[in-house]
Amino acid sequence: MTIHPADIEDDVADLHRRLVEAERERDEAIKERDRLRRQLAYLTAQVRYAVSEMKVGQIDYARRRLDRRSFP
Repeated sequence: MTIHPADIEDDVADLHRRLVEAERERDEAIKERDRLRRQLAYLTAQVRYAVSEMKVGQIDYARRRLDRRSFP
């Protein structure tokens, strides 16, 4: 069985296309991960503020803070 240069070029081109697609998917996953990390940090900060408000007796402020932040 003989391997033709055209077959090798086709295989290389296919592998390159697959690599580009995998890199694109990786980049999208990284963007989504970063977005979720920012959202988690924001929500964590809001909960901390609310807990601090509760500790000093500002329950109504804490409730309003948490109500404004539509928690998923």
